[in-house]
Amino acid sequence: PTTTTAQLRRDGQRRADVRPRLQLDPDDTSPARVTEDDIRRRIAETLDLGANLLRVWGGGVFESEEFYRACDEAGILVCRTSFSPARPIRGGTFTSEGGGGGAREHHPADAAYEPRPVERQQREPVVWFLHDWEHKLDGATWGESFYVDLLPRLVAELDPARTYLIGSPSSGGRWDDPNDPTRGVVHWWIPDDYRAYDDVRPRFVSEFGFQGPPARSTFDAVVHDEALAPFSPAPCSGRRPRAAPSSINDVLDAHFGVPSDFDQWYWLAQLDQARAVRYGVERFRTLEPYCRGTIVWQLNDCWPALSWSMIDVADRYKPVAYAVREAYRPRIVVLRHESDGPTLFACNSTPDAWEVAVDVQRWTRGERSGRAVMTARVAPHTAAPVPLGDLAAGLAGDELLVATVEETDAAAPRAARPSRSILLGMTDRDYPDEPATFEVQISPTADGVEVRLTAETLLRDAALLVDELDPDAHAERNLETILPGETVAWSIRTLVPAAFTEEAVYAAVRTAHAATRPDEAYRGLAQLEAEKRAAAST
Repeated sequence: PTTTTAQLRRDGQRRADVRPRLQLDPDDTSPARVTEDDIRRRIAETLDLGANLLRVWGGGVFESEEFYRACDEAGILVCRTSFSPARPIRGGTFTSEGGGGGAREHHPADAAYEPRPVERQQREPVVWFLHDWEHKLDGATWGESFYVDLLPRLVAELDPARTYLIGSPSSGGRWDDPNDPTRGVVHWWIPDDYRAYDDVRPRFVSEFGFQGPPARSTFDAVVHDEALAPFSPAPCSGRRPRAAPSSINDVLDAHFGVPSDFDQWYWLAQLDQARAVRYGVERFRTLEPYCRGTIVWQLNDCWPALSWSMIDVADRYKPVAYAVREAYRPRIVVLRHESDGPTLFACNSTPDAWEVAVDVQRWTRGERSGRAVMTARVAPHTAAPVPLGDLAAGLAGDELLVATVEETDAAAPRAARPSRSILLGMTDRDYPDEPATFEVQISPTADGVEVRLTAETLLRDAALLVDELDPDAHAERNLETILPGETVAWSIRTLVPAAFTEEAVYAAVRTAHAATRPDEAYRGLAQLEAEKRAAAST
């Protein structure tokens, strides 16, 4: 069976191309401070990241009519996730105003209603925040009929063109496994390494993400610990769940090593979030049309924190924002490790067929060691594997593949640039990066500066952390892999162009690399728990 979420509609019309989606959190801890300009800026950022649906979090706030009008005008679909009872129900009435959804003005942007009555990660319902529920209900009902009977009937009566979901995750039935990846919508939160996304083949992913730090200027404005460290009090205070510090470091340890230096840890933790989310989006896109889409948690923050957001509370793009925008482009190429070896996918999430020529290069210890051009014809809304032949055979830890399509879709302004994918033979810990060397040129523009980087060595995931030079600056593009001899031009919006000297820019550029001084004594959460169990048994 196909997932009901693939049938989302806008103003009653079927839309088969609603792929990129983002989770929206409240814009401020005080909703009264949120202006219409704030709302429209957030919608513009949603479009900039390539998304066409916002899922309004049911644990946040009821969004305003200004929000829905802005979504209507921008063509953004909305999934309303409503508040629900978090306690046993002992009578009373439940009308169309109940369940948090409410009967309200119809908007073309409305795509689906999702009441989220329970956290349905297990076969039995677990009422929010109610532990040991089966003993505490004491004869009361948790309100199942509201969600499987009354609310669906009300939606069918009041807004029949919209989809109703009993919750998220949900497989569509009352007592079915709610996180069954073969049908319905699933949540897929990785416990340790983002490569675990390879273990699931879902129809639709309605919740996934990974945590990372905000822009460094946002962090420095609110954190004043004497000795900064990943587990120092202030960084830990803004995290949820409390196990997040360990989960961030566990993934860092697997790919980069856990740096002893806090500044290096901060950058690699940002990069690790970008890698994790992009890996998940691209993994699920390679399953199209079986997998019909994803909702990434989350777009924004309403307080300074190490969180899942792509844009932090100060409205600064984190590296993950640029990674998600690339992963959500209509046409991309993706290199992955599959069971039969390195594999190239051409992903075409458009209504037109794609005749694609992909330049694939093999690099060994910073030098190109092989090259071929692969061609394919990819059907609409399909991801197709493209054979790599002998070029990818026996890819070692000191090697990588680079796949580039020079122009993916000239009709889409932001898509008319190369799409590039990188595949390491093993991990960043194993790849012998040379010291990053590059030339910098700065030229003034109408609203800031243009920064041109010319690579002299292979620059993996090069990023210019513009907030280090001007906290209010914004880079249109960022986080790109640049081959030796290539030049990229990044447009920077800033009111203080004088801050962008060649020396300052050079110092603010970061690239992917293994931790230079990894904490060799680092032990992950799973290892610590195993040691604790072993000690308890002796």
